[in-house]
Amino acid sequence: MEVPSPAGLRNVAIPLLDHIIMCIEEQFSPSAKVATSLLGLVLSVFCSRNVNVNAAVNTYTDDLPSPELLEMELTRWRSRYLAMEPQLWPASPAVAIKDCDAALFPNISILLQIACTVPVTSCECERSASTLRRPNNYIRASMEKDRLSHLALLHIHYTTPVDLDTVVDCYARLHPRRLQLENLLQQR
Repeated sequence: MEVPSPAGLRNVAIPLLDHIIMCIEEQFSPSAKVATSLLGLVLSVFCSRNVNVNAAVNTYTDDLPSPELLEMELTRWRSRYLAMEPQLWPASPAVAIKDCDAALFPNISILLQIACTVPVTSCECERSASTLRRPNNYIRASMEKDRLSHLALLHIHYTTPVDLDTVVDCYARLHPRRLQLENLLQQR
């Protein structure tokens, strides 16, 4: 078998690397980079590294109540948690926003709200779309859109406990029957 020349390898490798770089740049758009920089406000990241959130602040300046005070807020935000053990630092934007007092840290509170709501990826949407495949079988032909949506929500949030007696009572109140069925097992 003949070994390709270095020029031949270069002719294959350079277009391949160009293609990989272009795919990565498409995957990580500038708006996604800005949104991921907001994750630097999460205390487990913010207290352990020097985080630059200037790009996010510049993007969302119009949404902040007082952007000129953000540097001071960030300093107080960091010093508030440095006295605590690192295991107690919030590790996600959802947990950090619950711990953030909006009166003390108005700018950080807004930025954490943005970090919680701006989708960096679409995996949540893809997960709910793939969930629809399960109930979307032969039953779907006789099922209305509203019912399918409710069924998909039940399937997605399967960890939420449901009290069946409460559901049956609620259904019975919403859809009363004219004919009351008696217990067939009871003897008269």
